[in-house]
Amino acid sequence: MRNSFRVLVVLVFTLLVAAGCNSTNDGKVNTEDQKESTENEETSEQKDEMSGDLSNGIEEVMASLQDLQTAVKAEPSDPEQIKTAGEKLEENWDAIEKKVEEEYPEDYTNIEESLYPLMDEAKQNQQNLEKIQQLMNDTMEKMKAFKEKVASSS
Repeated sequence: MRNSFRVLVVLVFTLLVAAGCNSTNDGKVNTEDQKESTENEETSEQKDEMSGDLSNGIEEVMASLQDLQTAVKAEPSDPEQIKTAGEKLEENWDAIEKKVEEEYPEDYTNIEESLYPLMDEAKQNQQNLEKIQQLMNDTMEKMKAFKEKVASSS
């Protein structure tokens, strides 16, 4: 009888230890699962926010291009108004430039091939309106294509 009592005590003790280990392990797994789930949600939210910021930034750059086009087409065209519109364009591009460069390096290079010469020409005291018009058209087409690409990827 004494041996059966010892076996019973050992069996109960073993079951308690096993149950305790199992519940602690489950708690850790659940905590890890919760952390992983939270991180995935945050990453998803950050991507949505970044694509929203980028889309808004693209809209601002395109609006600046429209303002520059309006300034160029004004009769008579005012060099100071063109210069101001070019500075605004540069400011709006600078706001999204890093994101574009990091997330879409090929598009970044493509856009800047016409955008930087456009901004430089708009800042000149003696502006070449034909050159500005051509660069503006090229840049607008590139920005429209880029906007569609960003919209379809989000």
